[in-house]
Amino acid sequence: MGNLQNIRFSKYRFILTPEQTLTLSGFSGSLIRGTFGMAFRRICCVQRRLKSCKECSLAEKCAYSYIFETPVTKDSKKLSKNTYLPHPFIFDIPMDKKRIYDNDNPFTFYLTLIGRAIDYLPYFILTFDRIAQSGLGRERIKCSLSEVEAINEITNQRAKIYSPEKKTIKKVDSEYILNYHSVACSLDKETEKMTIRFVTPARLKYNGKFTSVPEFHIILRHLLRRISALSFFHCGEELQVDYSKLIKKAETVRIVDSHTSWREFSRYSRRQEQEMQLGGIVGEVTYEGKLKEFLPYIYLGKYLHIGKATAFGFGKYEVVKMS
Repeated sequence: MGNLQNIRFSKYRFILTPEQTLTLSGFSGSLIRGTFGMAFRRICCVQRRLKSCKECSLAEKCAYSYIFETPVTKDSKKLSKNTYLPHPFIFDIPMDKKRIYDNDNPFTFYLTLIGRAIDYLPYFILTFDRIAQSGLGRERIKCSLSEVEAINEITNQRAKIYSPEKKTIKKVDSEYILNYHSVACSLDKETEKMTIRFVTPARLKYNGKFTSVPEFHIILRHLLRRISALSFFHCGEELQVDYSKLIKKAETVRIVDSHTSWREFSRYSRRQEQEMQLGGIVGEVTYEGKLKEFLPYIYLGKYLHIGKATAFGFGKYEVVKMS
């Protein structure tokens, strides 16, 4: 299982309280993710006239460059065909098509930061404070960032880390920064059957095409690719794993029951200036085979998500049954 213990992450709950009734139609994840990117750049970037961070001499020291356009280093053999890496953050945002929020029902979402990105938490809080003041939705309803909590989902602990009155941010205690050891519960027992529920759409590509059948080896390929990239580029440690051997073993695990469907969302990309479709698998799949060796990756993936568009909250899954 390599050196998975070097991967660390933390989760936070943000609450935005609107001054008037706020109606969000469409995929709110796209609104938050898109608004966040622009606001984050306005706060961090001192050379916004440039089209790309690659043109900026300050990129290596810039929070925006690291969070959004982390460059692939020349000496890295990993992801050499990619221009940029997986973002070290995940938004967990309501995926209902229409929601109404007010003072008694504030807009709530979750943010997971991975590796070095944890140190940039104050930038995220400042950005959402600015977004709230600027207003959300078509009517630009002003909100207040009324609360930010650090969350430990293993122990069910919560700690308020942001004071809206004083605009101060408390240091996050170590018990809210999780790693492999935090989530590695019940991983030593023999497991031959497991049911996974895809809570938000999982966009899984295999042989260049999105698949609607989540074969176990496809799940593992995506997990290995994502976890290894996050470990190397955001946690400073290369994952020591025999990828070919693991994938070959994963190909022996079979689907014995499946109740899935394809769920589609649309979003407008301001960068590409066009409407885009984001779809993926939701529902439950039961796998059977020698599963014990894969459990560390499965359990880490619960927190780090899987597939494409994880920054929008896609690829969230749960292990609902194991025997």
